[in-house]
Amino acid sequence: MSRNRVLFAAAAAGAFSAAFHAGVLSWTVGYSDVLHLFPLALAPG
Repeated sequence: MSRNRVLFAAAAAGAFSAAFHAGVLSWTVGYSDVLHLFPLALAPG
C-alpha cells in the first residue's frame, strides 16, 4: 500500500472519529450494522 493511501485512510478515520465525537454524526451512523442484532441479543436462549 502506498504511503498516500495510508495517510488518506488515517485522515479519513480521524475525520469520521472527530465528527462522531463532536456530535455531528449520530451513533446510528457509526453502528448501523449492528442495530438489527440487538433484538437477537435480548432473546432467550
